[in-house]
Amino acid sequence: VAKPIEKPEFVIYKVKVGDTLSGIAEKFEGATVASIRKTNKLTKAALQPGMVLKIKS
Repeated sequence: VAKPIEKPEFVIYKVKVGDTLSGIAEKFEGATVASIRKTNKLTKAALQPGMVLKIKS
């Protein structure tokens, strides 16, 4: 019996110029602004290009 392929728990996303938390959340199924903030321990909305975020998948 074949085992189902497991999805990785997190996807790594590198922030680009103009990205917003809400825009990033829309790109990933099941992601929310709140979940991205919590996973990455973000206390403010300011994103910097080049930041690396873990997105729960």
